[in-house]
Amino acid sequence: DPDPIPYDEESHGTSMSGIIAAKNNNGKGISGLAYDAKIMTLRAFDVSGAGESDDIASAILYAVTNDVNVLNFSFGEEYYSPLLHDVIKFAFANGVTMVGSSGNNNWYRKHYPSDFEEVISVGGITERFYKSSISNYGNRLDILAPGQSILSLSPNNQYSTKSGTSVASPHVVAAVAMLLELKPNLKPEEIKFILENTATDDNEYPGWDPFYGKGILNINRALESRS
Repeated sequence: DPDPIPYDEESHGTSMSGIIAAKNNNGKGISGLAYDAKIMTLRAFDVSGAGESDDIASAILYAVTNDVNVLNFSFGEEYYSPLLHDVIKFAFANGVTMVGSSGNNNWYRKHYPSDFEEVISVGGITERFYKSSISNYGNRLDILAPGQSILSLSPNNQYSTKSGTSVASPHVVAAVAMLLELKPNLKPEEIKFILENTATDDNEYPGWDPFYGKGILNINRALESRS
């Protein structure tokens, strides 16, 4: 967002960051899954939560040129942007793993950037390990992660509970961060392979399917596969 003040005006980014990397054992709130990870804050959206492809592309380009290893895309739209895809392909070619929320419309329609083949597409599960009733599905869905009633940080030292595929995506990002801590030279395609092939498969639809992808994120199994 072309604004010199980096403060989170809308709270969404703060909540996503908390799921990934909130401090642990400090007696407050929650612990992030990858609590030793470092967050680079890149605000490409305005106070209403609206973003433009050129601002998002600029943020991604800045991240790539400043050595970011993994990017979280907890946002999306139906319309294809050649500009956004070009910069995502550039990030992928430079070894950046990208993870995106599949969307919250419960439909089988295009959703970007999660539908780009360079991005790991994440849907949401409920507390009972069923696909969320709002989580999008389709032939680009890769994996599911917790997406219902997730407690995380909000600006001004507050906490809030959120649901949707937006909160599922940072769970996968945290898993990526932990994998990279163990094996810093893993490539994006290798990370995707590990996450998909250690996922907990849904018994109703063995193997990949358009509702559950390759299954439910299993961080423990993913990390054990690289230990």
